[in-house]
Amino acid sequence: MKVPASILILLFFSKSSDSLILGQSGSAFTRSICPKPLSKIGCTTRGDMLMYDDPGSSSQEPTESGSNSGQVWSALASTERWITDTTSGENSPFARKEVSYVCETSESTEEIVGTIFRRLKDMREIGDSHGKNEDERRAALGSKYKPVTHRETLMMVMTANQECISEFSIFEKIVHTINMARRNARELVIDPSQNDKENSDILRWITSVSLGHLHPNYGEEDMKKVIAEAKEQKKSDENEIIIPEMEVYRIKRLLARRSPYPSLVLEVKCTPLPPMDESTAPPMVARQANVPLDEENEVTRNDIKKLEALFGKAATFEDEEVDEKRLQPEHPDAFWNDLGETDGIDQITFETPIDQGQRWIANNDHAYNIESSSFIHTDLRHVDAAHEFVFSSIAADRRTVVSNTRKQTYLLMPNFVSSSATSFEKFLNEVKKIMATIPGISDGLDITIFHRESIEKEKRSPIPIFALQWNGKPS
Repeated sequence: MKVPASILILLFFSKSSDSLILGQSGSAFTRSICPKPLSKIGCTTRGDMLMYDDPGSSSQEPTESGSNSGQVWSALASTERWITDTTSGENSPFARKEVSYVCETSESTEEIVGTIFRRLKDMREIGDSHGKNEDERRAALGSKYKPVTHRETLMMVMTANQECISEFSIFEKIVHTINMARRNARELVIDPSQNDKENSDILRWITSVSLGHLHPNYGEEDMKKVIAEAKEQKKSDENEIIIPEMEVYRIKRLLARRSPYPSLVLEVKCTPLPPMDESTAPPMVARQANVPLDEENEVTRNDIKKLEALFGKAATFEDEEVDEKRLQPEHPDAFWNDLGETDGIDQITFETPIDQGQRWIANNDHAYNIESSSFIHTDLRHVDAAHEFVFSSIAADRRTVVSNTRKQTYLLMPNFVSSSATSFEKFLNEVKKIMATIPGISDGLDITIFHRESIEKEKRSPIPIFALQWNGKPS
């Protein structure tokens, strides 16, 4: 006996992001009952547990806002019906899951890539927020409170008809490259925020975000290979194609990922760290803990401060000549420079890092043009937010750049990998890899970076800068 489900749906249209956002809703993933009072505020009851399959909303006429709401509603209805049929059954492991739907209607591939990273960032922030709330709740209720693991699933349905989305091989390559960029981001040296420094002793949560993809032609080439191998192995006295059980299982797995529309599945999981005590510590650590330290080889706090001062120095020495001049007594500013280097005296300046970056670009970058160059700044620190920022800026520039014109856009990121030029270069390489999977995105566009720790002297800017240089041939 099926229990009728009641679902609360929140629906609004965002003109800025050109995407239809729908709140958490029910399908075969959800088997919960909505309390009766919620029916007065928009909670509807469906016996078949479907929310978007509304015959009255199947019109394909565009609305006044320019969006094809009928197509969006049809895409969500088809996807939800497909999920219901795929996960039907009492023993289905997906029967108790909840899913939120987002329909992306943009036709710009670079904008879609930026939106994917924005969704990944939002899911990560949801997990981090859950961990913070659980820590506060445990601090208020005491050690008797048991933290709860949080899991949430978001399905991003795409209705674009362009080749990059409709062609499975290109779509899979884009998603695979995005996942590789996320994996390689673990190697980057990220600037810690002030909030992280203050809460360094209570961060006991692990947030993981997974990204999978579905497509109407999922596994098309793999299925052709399986059938071709089966044809070669068929018996000579029979016309029937014999496919081994393992290959049948592979085919079923491929067919299970064939959704009505190209889609992405994002899932966030936030779990508490397991408690660490002496019993769970590695054996080597436990044995060395009881060994007395040699007084002669003991590392003191002063030794640590010396090492921090040594490794905290910049790898570039472009100001050596200036420093030598400052040491000379005849230098006009020698007294004030010596006074400024005295311990305990703070220098106050009204010039921000953004101002320093803009002035440095104007004085040192030969491509800078006061009429065609623009600056965009942000205070982001995480890699997913940086990818969103870069690809959203590329999409915005491509809409505004006129043919046969040159334009420079400088993305100022003072808080992103500011202490590691190697990390910034790795980030640049990952952006290039993603761009290489999208046909035509690199036409007329050159990207470069500037950093204070750069090996090349002419690229040593005071803050990290990501430059987009358009050569007048945007596609």
